[in-house]
Amino acid sequence: MKSMGMIAGFIIMVFSFFGAGFAYSGDAGETASQVVARVGDREITRLELGMVKGSLWSTPRGKGMGTSQALDLIVEKVLFAKEARALGLDKDPAIQLQIRNARESILARAYVRSFMAGPSKISQDDIVNYYNSHSTRFSQPEMVRARHILFRAHPTATSQEIATIEARALSVKKEIIQGADFALMVKKYSEDPGTAKKGGDLGFFARNGKIKALSDAAFAMDPGEVRGPIRTSVGYHLLMVEEKKTTRIKPVEKVQEEIVATLTREKNMNHAAALKKGLEKKFKVEIGPVSSMKK
Repeated sequence: MKSMGMIAGFIIMVFSFFGAGFAYSGDAGETASQVVARVGDREITRLELGMVKGSLWSTPRGKGMGTSQALDLIVEKVLFAKEARALGLDKDPAIQLQIRNARESILARAYVRSFMAGPSKISQDDIVNYYNSHSTRFSQPEMVRARHILFRAHPTATSQEIATIEARALSVKKEIIQGADFALMVKKYSEDPGTAKKGGDLGFFARNGKIKALSDAAFAMDPGEVRGPIRTSVGYHLLMVEEKKTTRIKPVEKVQEEIVATLTREKNMNHAAALKKGLEKKFKVEIGPVSSMKK
């Protein structure tokens, strides 16, 4: 399981790296080999610029970065690298180890990328079979949409203050039952700034989506029904249920992309695991304290 987890992480990293870094195709009329800058004898091509720009665009800080900014970053990197070589830093064993690891990571990504299956390799039968055998994964819980009016009550409120708040809530409830528009009463009386401007709309929520007292009441009510005042830790609420949705399974059309992504990832992980076993036989692998090949 640990090995498969590591393979899964590598597969995800490969998708991310190649999906971003190689997305750039250049402007019309440009060629990949076109030299866009030169630092000493080091040429920077249109292809390199595009790769760096694509990688930067995949990060929050680099999103939308312009071509000139990306080119400036490459020039800066090359300048620093040249000076590092001039100072002999590339001869440092620790630096050499980092360079070797970076080179091997790039080659490993390229190799894994060469055999990874794309979405087109997943058949409709595969999708349907996965959907049928994982139906609970695609279930939508029972949901309710409600509005509320909040009358705040401080935790240290006296019994007289509580009685006043309850009486106020009951008075408003009476107006609503007699025909007053709930949303208008929210704007007039609610002390919940987060929902007052939305007519008290709490949106759709599951049984565990709100304070227990509100959820219990909402799921026991019928659409159009008004209840309250209901006591919670913040005060008293008048609650009106607008709509209810029963538990249901999302149609396969709605989750097809998610299934394709999952199956593609699983296929790639299994393929990578099989390739790893084959390569372990091809190249001798020794784990633990081993004697160095260097003399």
